Amino acid sequence: MATIRQRQNKSWQVIIRRKGFPQQSKVFNMREDAVRWARVIEAEFDKVAQSEVKGIQSAKQGNFYIRDVGEDYTDDRKIEKDVRVVTTISFYLDN
Repeated sequence: MATIRQRQNKSWQVIIRRKGFPQQSKVFNMREDAVRWARVIEAEFDKVAQSEVKGIQSAKQGNFYIRDVGEDYTDDRKIEKDVRVVTTISFYLDN
């Protein structure tokens, strides 16, 4: 499974751990590049393990709230949104 986190210097670190494989890690300047690399490495792990993704085992969600509190807007133009995001998905594998 890949873990992608933003470091203090604003770069993105990818760490991929999979049972039976050596840990892989790499640092990127752009999150998009980090995600792309993680997908490629995990696909290579799947080919070597001859595994096939069968279904979702579990999914974790998080949320955050966006609210405009500026004084330049009247009450009818304020922006308020509650955003839900999927943070982690675990899959069943068929060997």
